[in-house]
Amino acid sequence: MKRWMFPAIALLCLSAYGLAQTVDELVAKNIEAKGGLDKIKAVKTRRMAGRAEPSSLMALLSSSSSRMRVPTTFVRTSPSPA
Repeated sequence: MKRWMFPAIALLCLSAYGLAQTVDELVAKNIEAKGGLDKIKAVKTRRMAGRAEPSSLMALLSSSSSRMRVPTTFVRTSPSPA
């Protein structure tokens, strides 16, 4: 049983290595999925929305049924060129 175990594991590792992508390939694929570098650079405003919960200290002080979730929105605008 041990005779075939090492070659099987080696083959498995080598096949996974052959399918791996480089960092450059992953970054290029991500940029293309977002529409290309020109479209990414054309973005002037970034907006993130979500909900904020109290910190762990506040959560300990309040009962679990009254946990407060506050809707939050962050907007970041790129500076205009001078």
